[in-house]
Amino acid sequence: NVHKGYDAAWRDDLERLVAPTSILAIQEAAVAHDDNHGFPVDEGVHWSMVEAFAINGRHAGPLLAAPATPVKTCAGRHAEPLIRLPKGTLVQFYPLADYDEMLLVVNLHSINFTIGTRAYEEQMSAALAPVANHTGPVILAGDLNTWSGPRLQLAMSLTEAVGLQHVDFGAPGPRRHFGQVLDHVFYRGLELTSARAVPVSS
Repeated sequence: NVHKGYDAAWRDDLERLVAPTSILAIQEAAVAHDDNHGFPVDEGVHWSMVEAFAINGRHAGPLLAAPATPVKTCAGRHAEPLIRLPKGTLVQFYPLADYDEMLLVVNLHSINFTIGTRAYEEQMSAALAPVANHTGPVILAGDLNTWSGPRLQLAMSLTEAVGLQHVDFGAPGPRRHFGQVLDHVFYRGLELTSARAVPVSS
């Protein structure tokens, strides 16, 4: 989550992370249509974005970038129940060399401000519906806003129900809020070789 580019040195950190990346999943990307979208994405890289909401003349939402052109793209928005600001979900299907099945990638920015977990569960279930119907490999990544025990437990149970495994980044792991990790990666039909959370100044 790049926090709409508000934090100092965010671009430097992003450029460092983009260099070795095959698939880039960003939440709260904020772009203006007249500045090359404000992101250091090289030519030849296909990118897509859900414009969940607009702020200060810039459109913000989940963004996916990869060297491969997706075969199919789906997008969704869910309004925050209290503040009504939409959060987005971006789903893309990528071709895989020498493999009949496609790679399904889900980039999810979960709703944040709720009383209870019903609206949160509705958004998670909608994002996971393509996963349940897909027979090939899957990556789900994003800011799931799992800042409470009930939210984290719900996210884990819903992803487990569709066969997704959770990536353990080890210590110190991703940044925590209220003692909980907000950002997660899940996968299915793939072999995890390594995982690490990269410290950033922004």
